[in-house]
Amino acid sequence: MDQNELKALVGQAAVKYIEDGMIVGLGTGSTVRYLVDALGERVKNEGLNIIGVTTSNRTTEQATS
Repeated sequence: MDQNELKALVGQAAVKYIEDGMIVGLGTGSTVRYLVDALGERVKNEGLNIIGVTTSNRTTEQATS
């Protein structure tokens, strides 16, 4: 398993701890990219309602898409 696959697993695992109504800090970096993708799936599929606080324009753009 390569480093990107491990980062994807970490991002997907971390998103399981996010609950409805939370304020979630969304940092910057390659691991966060995987977390934001997984979080977006939960928002779309489960109707999860969160507030995301981003640390970069890139993360903001990804989270809003």
